[in-house]
Amino acid sequence: MPIIRVDIPEGHSRDEKLELHRTVHDAIASTWANQHIWISLREKFTPEGDVSVIVTVDLRPGRGREQERLRAFFDAVQPTFHRIVGTTREDMIILVRDFPQHACLSGGDELPSLESLTPELVQDAAA
Repeated sequence: MPIIRVDIPEGHSRDEKLELHRTVHDAIASTWANQHIWISLREKFTPEGDVSVIVTVDLRPGRGREQERLRAFFDAVQPTFHRIVGTTREDMIILVRDFPQHACLSGGDELPSLESLTPELVQDAAA
């Protein structure tokens, strides 16, 4: 169950935010968890011209290939952030934080097993 917070500069339309939200959702679903995905996309104050984006992903550890999953997630979302926000690779930071199973409930219940949520990480055909 990943919880994702995406902070973008102010001034983007609802349609642009919706596209960013969908992009993040689809990228999480193909890298870390294919269900129970919670995303908060919000505007942050930045000086004029600042196109930086901060993405924080909180999830349980233990899926395996974490660095590859992080790289695949970054590569999946960054082009959309570049097109809509103007964010370069250097302007984007993704922070992944782990929390233990006992530290989260969803719908009042324990979280589903990682085995049932974790997608197979598909290697990029260009790699």
